Amino acid sequence: MPEHPQFKEFKEQLKALIRRHSDRGFLPYGGSNRVGAEMVAILEQAEAMDDPVLAFDIEIMLVKEGIKLLSHADDSSGSLGEAIRFSSQALAALCETADEANRKYFFETLLKTAKLQGMRDWADFGFRLLKAAVVLVRDEKQAQKVYEVCGSFGTTFSGSKYPDEHLITYQIVERLEGPEASDRYLMKNLEVFEVRELAVNKALERKDYALAEQLCVQAMSQRKEWGDRNLKWAQFLESIYTETNDSEKLEEVVHYILLLGKTLYYPKLKLLYEAKGIWEQKREPLLQELSTQLMSQDYASLLNQAGEFEKLLDLLRERKYLIQYYGKRVAKDFPEETYLLYEAFILDQAKEATERRRYRETCKLLQEYFEAGAREESLRLLDRLSEMYPRRPAMQDELDKLKKKLEKRK
Repeated sequence: MPEHPQFKEFKEQLKALIRRHSDRGFLPYGGSNRVGAEMVAILEQAEAMDDPVLAFDIEIMLVKEGIKLLSHADDSSGSLGEAIRFSSQALAALCETADEANRKYFFETLLKTAKLQGMRDWADFGFRLLKAAVVLVRDEKQAQKVYEVCGSFGTTFSGSKYPDEHLITYQIVERLEGPEASDRYLMKNLEVFEVRELAVNKALERKDYALAEQLCVQAMSQRKEWGDRNLKWAQFLESIYTETNDSEKLEEVVHYILLLGKTLYYPKLKLLYEAKGIWEQKREPLLQELSTQLMSQDYASLLNQAGEFEKLLDLLRERKYLIQYYGKRVAKDFPEETYLLYEAFILDQAKEATERRRYRETCKLLQEYFEAGAREESLRLLDRLSEMYPRRPAMQDELDKLKKKLEKRK
């Protein structure tokens, strides 16, 4: 079938841009951004078209050209990958509303594109095309074709199937065999994180809170080493216990999430304790526990949010580097103590500095010290540093510039 003139125009336009910005066959960072932006612009025009087949062909072309580019382009900004993802989403939308006359063409083209050699290195994009094709599957023969392409992507580093392959299989089973069969498939493959997550969401949709809770608790007991993934199950449990008004379990899970370093859960736990009238007796033991369980920066953030500035001052004494983040706020309540910490930290940083970038960092700290209220003290320290390091001309230059700036604000 001859190419549509508008399709040909877009394709040549994109290829010309790629040639213009390539250097000996490689597309550098700036060129990747320009090409990615052009791909998105072409996609937007395709999405506005009344002809679904023309729009589909243009979007498939964008995916193909994008995949070709990824192997010899600097896409560290993610612009090319983003254009491919947007194109895949547009293809999925077209498949959702495909007329009977176009279904077979869309299905076969998606599978053919997913089977391209370039997709082997970018399985995520291949699976996106297969997910778009799932809504077009009508019989076991088509299902097998999808499964074959899934298998061509190989396995994960652990030798297991890709999670996307499981999710695609689930969707096909649901289409061809119904919800009961697809639920059985989920329950047989709960060892896959994404499958269990889907099973929990399905249970929540049905308001089957007992099953949803069971799936989450099982996962947390089996995967204790996966902190981030345990967070997901814990947040599910938070929703479950909120919906079921189980305050005891809600307290436990909010406390658990807080210990994972999610400091925004501190006020949530406080509210739960206040509702029971036990906040005052819980406050000190909780803060003591958090001081040993959280990373220093997380604990500092929590103390700052909670207005526990005396405890934050104690932490600044232990972790001097935190002065640059919380010094100005703590100085409002404890100026003299905070100024001493500023001076000690600035002197340490100046001693370690050996080049202009580090000198500028030292000057930035001096400016923050000034802004914390220590106007006279910071200028005296600046003069002291100037006297201590007369043989560092770059430092002297940075200190002189800062001094002029601060004296105007004095």
